[in-house]
Amino acid sequence: MTPIALDRLGQLESRVCDLEESVGDLQQLLRQNNHNY
Repeated sequence: MTPIALDRLGQLESRVCDLEESVGDLQQLLRQNNHNY
């Protein structure tokens, strides 16, 4: 792979990690809200 492709892959992987963390946070919030009902 070219250095540019590898660099883009690295950026994508870090974005995916951020997204997974955000989704985890959202799921926790949803669970907390469901307990309130």
